[in-house]
Amino acid sequence: MKFKPLMFIILLMSCFLFGYDLRIADTLGIWVEGYPDYSSTVTVGPNGEITIPTIGRLYVQGMSIEQAEKLITEKIKQRITMAKVVVGVLNFSPFKVYVLGNVAKQGAVEIRKESVKLSELIAMIGGINDRGKSSTAVIRHKDGKELTVDISKYFGNLLKDDPEVNEGDFVFFPYYYSNSIALLSEFETRLFDYYDGITLKHIVSSMNISMSVIEDDIKILRNSDLLSFSIKDISAGKDLVLEKGDTIIVKKSQNYVYLYYDYSVKTMTFYEGLSIKEMISKQDLNMNTIEDTVQVLRDNKTELLKL
Repeated sequence: MKFKPLMFIILLMSCFLFGYDLRIADTLGIWVEGYPDYSSTVTVGPNGEITIPTIGRLYVQGMSIEQAEKLITEKIKQRITMAKVVVGVLNFSPFKVYVLGNVAKQGAVEIRKESVKLSELIAMIGGINDRGKSSTAVIRHKDGKELTVDISKYFGNLLKDDPEVNEGDFVFFPYYYSNSIALLSEFETRLFDYYDGITLKHIVSSMNISMSVIEDDIKILRNSDLLSFSIKDISAGKDLVLEKGDTIIVKKSQNYVYLYYDYSVKTMTFYEGLSIKEMISKQDLNMNTIEDTVQVLRDNKTELLKL
């Protein structure tokens, strides 16, 4: 398969994606100068591998563009000593970030590019609902680290401090009300009238959901400080007296199972007794069109199961 000159330019440009790690469902272009039979377009499969004609399977998930290009070059040079290889990302795998609070669109936001800045994300979700009631954004990364960003001067332009938002991050845009308590969660967003003695336990218990579906670490945004409180402490009888203007951030427990098919990704909440057949049946797929074996990835180990 021959690449058009424009395709070659795209590949050269995408080689400058420093810091980008390849993800499942990324589409790669591989160009070998003078050898069209070795040039191809491949997709990173659900097991993290690509299949290159005449070369075979290579594991590339998590590699940088440079690392993948080096690996592919080494394999091709076993056949073509002077091979010149260029590798680039033609289509990025969509990834999700989660948004809550004082914004036009809440919930999961699908990003179809290598990364996204906070200002870009704000534009994607239609901006801030009420600019006078949110002066900060809180980014919570998958590793548990939080970053509070001043967005008080954001009016559709780039932020002074414009951090990247990564796959799986939660971004909160807390309301600021001097006489209220704000609850932001994936279950609901609500305001509570402040009164002397109102506590965190009162807010959490008003949600009428099982404590088991809430992540243990609850965050309280108080002015510019981000406090932490444990669900286990509440269950043990401890509590926290809230102050005017506090924003409570409650997150779902991260008990999820991921289903990959045709380079699509679906997420389901895990519960005892959840089976593979049940997961597949909930996707409205025709069972006659599905292979009778499923590859299960668990704790970095792979297992093939028959349906």
